[in-house]
Amino acid sequence: MALKFGFQKKLPKALSDFGDRDLVWLWNYMVNLGYPLNEALLRNNEAIATEVSRLLVNADDFFFEQVRVARQYSMLTKDEVSLISVASSRLISWLYFSFGHHFDFEFKPEWPMGGLNDRQVLLAAVDYDPRSLSEKREIMGRLRNQWSSILEFDVHYAWIKNDDEDLSFWLLERGRKANFPTSLYGKVNDPIDSKERVVKFKCMMDQVMLPLDLKKLFIDKLKSDWKSRGRQKSKDRVQSNVLVLPETKSGIKVLRDQYGLKSGGEVVDKLVSDALRKF
Repeated sequence: MALKFGFQKKLPKALSDFGDRDLVWLWNYMVNLGYPLNEALLRNNEAIATEVSRLLVNADDFFFEQVRVARQYSMLTKDEVSLISVASSRLISWLYFSFGHHFDFEFKPEWPMGGLNDRQVLLAAVDYDPRSLSEKREIMGRLRNQWSSILEFDVHYAWIKNDDEDLSFWLLERGRKANFPTSLYGKVNDPIDSKERVVKFKCMMDQVMLPLDLKKLFIDKLKSDWKSRGRQKSKDRVQSNVLVLPETKSGIKVLRDQYGLKSGGEVVDKLVSDALRKF
């Protein structure tokens, strides 16, 4: 006999094989039938199971068979929705965009209010969508193919360094000036470091409605402009060979990382500038 989760033991016997994802579907199914299930129950599987058992205490076998049939014709298999189950923050943002703009999936406000995370909300949108399994299967296949194409484009980002603070801010600003979408779904919309800002820029690229050839032209132009910017900065600097102690050289490397600078020369510039301001 298969081991059961604690909440499964609280469900009516006819539904005792329902898992986490099934419970969310069941909550939606019963709410649609008019059962008074609060969204706060979504935070706790045992709470849902207990309340479902209370409400269905007098339900007959016919009702439970209807529930099982409805689930069978509503929910894709785990493998068929694996794109959602393993989604990164970047993919989650793109899926929300695609679900809403291209495939008209409904997102109930009760789902996030009830405590469902982003992946659970996306799964709920697919599971409770009224379209047939074949239609859902086709949509998920199209999304998988589209995302694969997006990832193939990532080769054009090879020049972008995740730890470059200046570059990460510059990329977002260039995207904004090009009227790319800047208000994105998910935590990608509020980056707190250079790596997350680069991810947000890639999300902007993912979601802008442009053909791939124009996206490539845009990225190539950015790459060229950034290199030109670096060359201009180099022209503004002069060569200065200074002998220092080995420990000083090591200290400069430590400060470079601490300040988020690119070179030892920039560390020296900062130290000298800070010292001069004190005079």
